[in-house]
Amino acid sequence: MADEQETDYSLNNPDTLTKYKTAAQIAQKVLQTVTTWTVEGAKILDLCERGDKLLEEETAKVYKGKKIQKGMLR
Repeated sequence: MADEQETDYSLNNPDTLTKYKTAAQIAQKVLQTVTTWTVEGAKILDLCERGDKLLEEETAKVYKGKKIQKGMLR
């Protein structure tokens, strides 16, 4: 059997740290935008749907053309 190296998913790995920072920046930007949409009479469902769409759009900008495995964190 070939020796397989396990990927270090701890914060000691600079790639992992960069991914967390990028995710935090995207989340903060989306949250700030959704906050501006919260006005009297706004429906929670509409806010959630718009927020989800914006989150997907912002994430797609960063990871455009890259094959990223989606799912649970390790």
